[in-house]
Amino acid sequence: MAPASHTFSTQIVGTRSSAQTVTLSNTGNSTLTLTGIATSANFGQTNNCGGSVPAKGSCTINVTFSPTLTGSLVGTLTITDDSSGAAGRTQTVTLSGTGTNSVVRLPAPIVLPPSPPSHPVPGQPKP
Repeated sequence: MAPASHTFSTQIVGTRSSAQTVTLSNTGNSTLTLTGIATSANFGQTNNCGGSVPAKGSCTINVTFSPTLTGSLVGTLTITDDSSGAAGRTQTVTLSGTGTNSVVRLPAPIVLPPSPPSHPVPGQPKP
């Protein structure tokens, strides 16, 4: 698989990152049977792999980061298959990212010059 690990950019808690691509390649001479593709908490995936990857073929797994907590978060993308001729073998990609609180940016205050009073003030000249 490529890449073997992926670090996502900092993401606001409760939002989802753009997808990052992981390519699963079958370098063997026979079909690779897949029995599962899953991510751990705070990460998600969609893929076009189906149940198998043909010999010398590949498929794409799109991984996203959706933090539910603030701070550094680590997880895995796990593919379960029959690589090396043994059913139930797993291949993993290490995933990491940082969840952050949303930041509210207020506009800078507008400072207006003092305006003359709308009613006369005793002892002040009229404008």
